[in-house]
Amino acid sequence: MALSAITDRGPNTWLQAVLAEFIGQGHLSTHMRRMHSAYVRRRRAMISSFDRIASPHVSLRQNTSGLRVIANLPPGTRDLDVLDRLDARGLSAYALSYYCMQRQDLNGLLLGFGCTHEDDIPAAVEDLCTCLASLA
Repeated sequence: MALSAITDRGPNTWLQAVLAEFIGQGHLSTHMRRMHSAYVRRRRAMISSFDRIASPHVSLRQNTSGLRVIANLPPGTRDLDVLDRLDARGLSAYALSYYCMQRQDLNGLLLGFGCTHEDDIPAAVEDLCTCLASLA
């Protein structure tokens, strides 16, 4: 620990040089454009999958940015209970109620799509809807 305090006094100049070259050659902006396109496709896949299934057990809140969507759950379905079922199916989500310190009426799932390939999203949405239907 003491050696680290002595040797790690600043940013790694070698990494800074590599990053500067990466940016200077236009690779960062190319990467950002490519990722933006991928995220738009993934968002569309997520929304269109929910629209296609039209499950009465879940509805998406309208939002137009970010790498997550919020799925509303029907009254009486606790988001924390759903997480255990999703985990058993190999799916992950975040309980919206976990992020609420005072309001108890927020109940839903925070669904990320940034790290999921767009071709895998429809099957994941179907699994989610099947899981929610089994709770009803």
